[in-house]
Amino acid sequence: NDTLRDLYEADLAEQTPEERHYDRSACGGAFDHLHAGHKLLLTAAALVTTVELTVGVSAFRGHVQPLATRCDRVAEFLRIFKPNLAQNIVPICDVFGPTATDPALQALIVSKETIAGAESIRIKREERSLCALD
Repeated sequence: NDTLRDLYEADLAEQTPEERHYDRSACGGAFDHLHAGHKLLLTAAALVTTVELTVGVSAFRGHVQPLATRCDRVAEFLRIFKPNLAQNIVPICDVFGPTATDPALQALIVSKETIAGAESIRIKREERSLCALD
């Protein structure tokens, strides 16, 4: 959605890097054969998160690696990259995962591949009277 992307980019342009830190944020994906793109998303998420990062890992069938392997690889990467960051690695069966219900989340870190899901999450949180995610 170009409108969502434009709003996001305009908001970021007004903030200094120091202002873009959140106690609790989230990201998600398949993380099948953890590659550079996955690592960039996880790195970006970890850099802006100060307390706990929730990572939703797709539990849908059709992935090459088993779910447990993908979750373990995500956790291992985050432990190496930012050892003091608490992790909440969760299997998700839909685009929402904990982002639809967790009131403590403050930000959602997305990639071009997951931007459409961010709009669905925004709508779901609004329906449930949860605060919007940056």
